Amino acid sequence: MSASVEDRIQTELWRGAIPVEIHLAADEVADVAPPPPFFGLIPRGAYLPVWFDRETEPSPRRHFEPFVARFPDNVLTNQRNADAVGDEVAPSPDVAEPDTPSARADEKRKTEKPCWFDHDGAPLRWNVCAGTLHDVFALREADGTVASRPWRLTVHYAPCKEDEDDAAHTLAGTGDSDVFSNAQSLFASGDESSARAHFFNALKEAVHVERGSAAVVMSMTRAAQRDLWRSVLTGDRSLATEAETALEVTARATEADVAANASADDKESLSHRRIPTRVFVRTGKDATERHASWRDVVWTSAPVPVYPHGPGSRKSTARDSLALVAPQFLENESNDSLNDSWRCFVQGVEVSLDAPLDALHARMRGADRFLHVCAVRLNAKT
Repeated sequence: MSASVEDRIQTELWRGAIPVEIHLAADEVADVAPPPPFFGLIPRGAYLPVWFDRETEPSPRRHFEPFVARFPDNVLTNQRNADAVGDEVAPSPDVAEPDTPSARADEKRKTEKPCWFDHDGAPLRWNVCAGTLHDVFALREADGTVASRPWRLTVHYAPCKEDEDDAAHTLAGTGDSDVFSNAQSLFASGDESSARAHFFNALKEAVHVERGSAAVVMSMTRAAQRDLWRSVLTGDRSLATEAETALEVTARATEADVAANASADDKESLSHRRIPTRVFVRTGKDATERHASWRDVVWTSAPVPVYPHGPGSRKSTARDSLALVAPQFLENESNDSLNDSWRCFVQGVEVSLDAPLDALHARMRGADRFLHVCAVRLNAKT
């Protein structure tokens, strides 16, 4: 496949979007009737809370704001303390604030409560891109196709109870902490800066896995970083031209280049390449069932060698990556019923369990240069 075709595939996948229908949580409506749902297209690579808070019209947050019950945390805390001793809450002193655009923006961020989302009652993590969340949690038909569109989500402003429960809940394959973020909140993100920092940390990790160094990311100009982030939020890959060029220019040679030009040492080095991979396997509820949760999902973030058994061996496949968290994919490799009951998705596209991982990464990696591999089970009862 020529480079130009690969580039076109990347561009098409980058601009892929998911139709969503968002409702305000019923117990947070401060009106006699709930607001109408918000319909939109969210880029697959975007993060739900950041997309929701965008300033461009139509703005999902502004759509719901007039209907949201608001109880600032400090007022509630003061009222509880006052109730305990039978006093009234003293009014806050008026403090003059500088009336500048940056000051107004800072004040707005302080007063806006972080939101979080659920699908069929399952809270969705803010630090996993929307496309991956959809691949894991979307309700599916028996043949693996998505059962309904648009994807129906509920937005919440009240604190998420599962933030406390799931923060201490370690799932198989994740180690002792959340592998994607050190944030205290797993479902509600405070601001765009948290998501931006998370994205660039992931990018540095992926590039380091690929090349042994993240220097190219560290040396990106501020303009390139800004445009790359905007491209993630909008799905417009053309905005990321400078950053993508810098990343590709410093990329390792392709196998064809090595075969034609490289020394024996270079070929040996190439044989030890690793692919930055994030794997999500829904081992709990069947994908045709509703009300799945994160306790039905195992996941990990890991480098996968191109040649799992050393130079000259077969190449790693999607099956190898899934086996990182679900060993049955390799233990029962010849089991036809297992192969028929699982579906593997990358960027919303169903791929074969035996598809070479390096080819998938070259064509279908995310903007963070990770290959996001998702697997769901179908017809588990048959």
